[in-house]
Amino acid sequence: MNIEIRDVVEVIDQQVRLFEHSFKNANVETRTELALSEEEVKAFYTKDLRETQCAGLLVQTCNRRLFLVHGEQVDLLQQRIQSVLNTASETMEVKHGNEAMRYFLRVMSGMESQIYGDAEIAGQVRKSFFQAKEYGCISGLLEKVATLGIHTSRTVKRTDPSTFKSHSVSLATAQLLKIQSPNNILIVGTGEIGKRVIHHVSRLEEIKAEVGVANRTSEKAEEVAERYGCKMIPFTSWEQNASSYDAIVLALHSDDPVLTKEVVLHPDCHIYDLGIPSNVHSVQEGIHVMNVDSISAAYNVIHNAQVAMSQRDHDHIIDAAMEALQRWSKARRAKDLVDGIGMQSEFDEGLHGNSSLAHVFFSKVKAEPQVCVAKLWLDALAQNLDEDIQSAAL
Repeated sequence: MNIEIRDVVEVIDQQVRLFEHSFKNANVETRTELALSEEEVKAFYTKDLRETQCAGLLVQTCNRRLFLVHGEQVDLLQQRIQSVLNTASETMEVKHGNEAMRYFLRVMSGMESQIYGDAEIAGQVRKSFFQAKEYGCISGLLEKVATLGIHTSRTVKRTDPSTFKSHSVSLATAQLLKIQSPNNILIVGTGEIGKRVIHHVSRLEEIKAEVGVANRTSEKAEEVAERYGCKMIPFTSWEQNASSYDAIVLALHSDDPVLTKEVVLHPDCHIYDLGIPSNVHSVQEGIHVMNVDSISAAYNVIHNAQVAMSQRDHDHIIDAAMEALQRWSKARRAKDLVDGIGMQSEFDEGLHGNSSLAHVFFSKVKAEPQVCVAKLWLDALAQNLDEDIQSAAL
């Protein structure tokens, strides 16, 4: 049964708050500094949320640190988070109520990613949701929003698969390499990001370069080199041979930079630094260096122009999701009201043997408690029922 939504802008729950630091208001260096440790993440769930009697989840990626919380003391919780991050409120993007939930749906769908359409964010949010659930920190509303977000992300991928795919910094790097058209490429690091770059490079026929791969663990480098037809470079010697490459991709998980100006590079070399923290300390003058932010920005110049015409259709999908959330919210409030009136009806029946329409109705609701039945009765309540039943509703 379809229930018409006459006013989608009605506030579903003003006690929902979303606040984040992201690529929009913090560069990669700042985001690295603000990254929460495992101990701080645990404290958020076991201490901050519980002491403020809030539900919530934390999404932490290289591009954003997002908190979605729900409860009466969200102001106090926000102050605590700002204190932990040691940052002022003006540097934190804050959204309330419906705006917060709409934004969260857009995040899960890849519409607020550093590269529009990044499909990987949905999996990252889903992982964060289940982590929060394990800590017992998810309310019914947050669970509904997260579940709806998963469904919405699948819908946009199915509707526009060319836009919502693996649009990530690894794909962006491969596309920029295609434009640069180097003769030799060295990819240092064969972890998750490094392997994605190699994968995307191998699929681009326009890239004719010879590709070398280096990794601290030689077995991993050998495996990747064999799989993609690359040349394995010993990790201990890549710096000595760096001058022979037109492009070097650094994708290492390292607390300390691996590239300094002491490493001799080709004068026309392009460095693609995918490390967070940065893999680059310094380079010789004239070398072109790009980090995850500048790589994404350069790729977006092309990518955003391609998807601009489709974004209205994507917005309609979010609108439909918000309408579904609106219906769920109304049904939830209707159920609470029905339960409250039903308790009053049972009390009246115990005192007076009440056989009124209200008592008959609630007997049927207990036997078959469908929200659509409750909705029909609630619509009729305002128009047709007598003052006796309306008093029970109060």
